[in-house]
Order: sequence, then C-alpha cells, then structure tokens
Amino acid sequence: MSHVPQSDAAFLPINALLTALLLSAGAAGPLLSAHAQTENAQTTHSQTTDVRSSPTADGIGPKLIEADPEAGFEYSYYLYAPEQKRSSVTVLVEPNTTRLPSDKNDAHLKEAKREIKEALGRHVSDKLGVPIVKPVFPRPVSDPAGWTHSVQKLDRETMQIEDGPLRRVDRQLLSMVEDAQRRLEKAGYSVEEGIMLNGFSSSGVFANRFAALHPEEVISVTAGGVDGMPILPYSKVATRHPVVEGDTYSLGYPVGTVGVDSLTGTAFDRDAFREVRQYLYMGGSDENDALLYPDAYTSTDIRLAALLAYGADVHEDRFPRAKAAYEEIGAEAVFRIYEGARHTPSPAIDDVVEFHRRALSGTPIDSVREALGGNVPEPSRGAELLP
Repeated sequence: MSHVPQSDAAFLPINALLTALLLSAGAAGPLLSAHAQTENAQTTHSQTTDVRSSPTADGIGPKLIEADPEAGFEYSYYLYAPEQKRSSVTVLVEPNTTRLPSDKNDAHLKEAKREIKEALGRHVSDKLGVPIVKPVFPRPVSDPAGWTHSVQKLDRETMQIEDGPLRRVDRQLLSMVEDAQRRLEKAGYSVEEGIMLNGFSSSGVFANRFAALHPEEVISVTAGGVDGMPILPYSKVATRHPVVEGDTYSLGYPVGTVGVDSLTGTAFDRDAFREVRQYLYMGGSDENDALLYPDAYTSTDIRLAALLAYGADVHEDRFPRAKAAYEEIGAEAVFRIYEGARHTPSPAIDDVVEFHRRALSGTPIDSVREALGGNVPEPSRGAELLP
C-alpha cells in the first residue's frame, strides 16, 4: 500500500508540535502509528491455571462466534474458557489489535486468532481460570470508515459514527460479553456480573477509554503502553499559553471527559470511574508517542488539549501528571514504570495477573500499590486540571 504524502506536522518534534497544531489539522493520509511498530508486542506463552479445585465445566475454544446484529454486535468475536475450577468466574475482555490498517476482514481475524492463543490476555485467562472475549473490530483504511477512525483505540471519530456497522462499538462489545455470558452459562459456567479488561498499546488505550465510558460495567483494568496518556477524569485545563485564547482549555474525549454525554447519551460518572481498579504501566525506555501520528489524534483541538494537559515528555511530564490526576480524585489506580523496558508488556506479565487476582479478591488498593507500584515520580511541573 502506498502512502499519501504527509504534512510536516506529523513529523515535528513534540516540543514544536504545539505551535504547528494551529497551522495544520494533521496529515492527509494513513501512517503506521507508533502503536503498530512493535510486532507481536502482546505475545507471551500461555501457562496452566494455578487454581486447583475440580472442574465443574469443560473448556471452550478458542471458538469464533459469528457476528449477530440481532444480538447487538456487527462483528465476530473469539471466546475461550478454561475448565471451570472456581465456584464462579468473571469474564475478561482483551480488545484486538491489527498491526497494519486493512479493509479486509481476514486480516483482523488472523491477528485476533493469534492473540486469543498467544497474547497476554490468554495468559491471564489461563492463570486465573477465567473466560476471555476477544472482539474482531477492524482497523480500516477506507471501508467501512476512513483511516482517521482509530476503531481499535475507541477514539472520538469512531464514537461519533451514527450509522453502519461501526456505530457504537462500545455497546457492541457489551453485547458480545452478554452473548458470551449466555453461552458460558449454557455450558455450565457460573458467571459473575462485571468484566475485567486487559490491553497493551492500542488495546490498552481502548481498555482505558472503555472503562471511562462504562465504569459501572468494569471491575478491573490493566492497560500498558498508552504513551503516558490515560484518559483524564477532568473537563478543563488552566492555561496561559500564548497560542490559546482564554485562561482554560476544554479537554474533550478522549483526553478528558467533555463530550462523553453526547457520545454515549450518559454523562461521565466520576464516582464509578474512581472505583474501577486500574493498573497503568509503561516501559522506562518506551519512546512511543501517538501524538506524532495523525491516525491516533486526528483533530487539532484534541492534540492541543493533550499537550496542554499532559505535557510534552512521555516520562517526565505525561505519566507523572496522569498519576497525580488520578490520585487527586482518589481513583483506585496503580501506576508503574518498568525501568529499561521498551514498548512491550513482557516485564509486567506476572504483575498483570496478580493485579486482577487482587482486584477480584477485594484486596485494599493501598496494599496493591505497595506491592506493585510506587516508582512513578511526582511531576516536575504540572497543569491545573478542573472538574
């Protein structure tokens, strides 16, 4: 696939991008984003569950469940479940990631099939003895939507789609989970309400954003490699930057919460979001920066909001500021940096499993932070975020 020539704004250093954003709305064609440049970033090896009780239900799959518009989902999904060795199970969801954009569904099916067998979510599923749902959402070039729709990151452009197969993919995912729960119960599983989410890179971005849109549905989230920019539970940032009129700037979704009500029909529920257990992590040498890639942050206003709220440097500004913002509202979140690691979940594998295990058991969050977090520094300079 040949690339359409890109605008200069897509390649500027991050410290120059702030001004350039006012001159250019972004590039004119698709570009391989930072979240696709580490091949097989989620791949690990599945291990046997450490739950030892006798099975009460046989395992399932991995099995491809075909799209069922009448049941609420226009795309297929994979379902896998180890033998039930618990009195009840909670469904784990791991969004899919396709390395390259494609209008061919087979490309997305192939990647999702590999992930349901090899990726981190499968490892978590086997270790905890819980079922996993893997949607097969597209990463389109032009059909059924243009390349500026980062479906696999649950971006604003995707959430604004009002008709067609990509309408409300967040609701479609919930319908997939409901369908999976019915199938699991029919197979003899006792299924608890609520879901766990896991993702890395693009799927980590999706997981974090989904938790903000539907916090009442989510028990726990593990999301890594999100460029130090998890969604901020705030609506404005105070600013006196010379390129911005006024003393505040709106933080539209997915940087902040402005517009969530128009996208979903329901206002952002800060109290519910505060209670979602979240493990947010990145590598200390992870230099990925989605702001440099126009398929991830297409609109000027959102890219500018991200720079004003998070800052320019991934490690010194963004991740520390995000941690401080979550702490400010009392969120049940743990932030972690893996020193020396690049864009990979490998060093976090055991911690991801343990975080979900402790979330399911109701371990106090302070205890979890002491065991799994604690090494993200305070921001050297911060932005004043407003509710």
